[in-house]
Amino acid sequence: MTCEYLDSDPDDALYNLARRYPGKIAALALRMGREESTLRKQLSPAVFTHHLSPEDFIRIIELCAEANVPGAYQPLHALSFRLEHIALLLPPADVDAGEMFGQVLLMLREEGALASNIQDVLANDGKIDQQKLAEIEGHLEHCIVALATLREQVRAKHRKDFATQIPCGRAPR
Repeated sequence: MTCEYLDSDPDDALYNLARRYPGKIAALALRMGREESTLRKQLSPAVFTHHLSPEDFIRIIELCAEANVPGAYQPLHALSFRLEHIALLLPPADVDAGEMFGQVLLMLREEGALASNIQDVLANDGKIDQQKLAEIEGHLEHCIVALATLREQVRAKHRKDFATQIPCGRAPR
């Protein structure tokens, strides 16, 4: 009997990811400086005697991302979703005012595309099929990323503009 491991569960998703690493779990264990049997037990959702640390969880994702393993961030998404949060990859923040303006325009473009997709659904049968769901979710994620990036750009500009003004008793962030 085989078990189905779901990418919507953080433990299952990490196990699936490790099995997709080039050379599978054996190569991942070697890269992490672990015994293969130990890492295999730590990763297996069916073994309750061995556990990964949060640092191990992160390191496996980092190693898989470095190796361009498809779905490298799926365990992070599954963990975030379980905790009623979302995880999004942010582009690097830039303090250039022109870039901030560009980010606002990007966000507005994505919001327009999102509104257009929702309007299409409502104008037709009002049902969201799998393709429309993927399109809408993609636009939603782009909007969220654009807003979060804009926030970081504004914060970085503030830090740059007021780098010499440090409140008493506080270290700058």
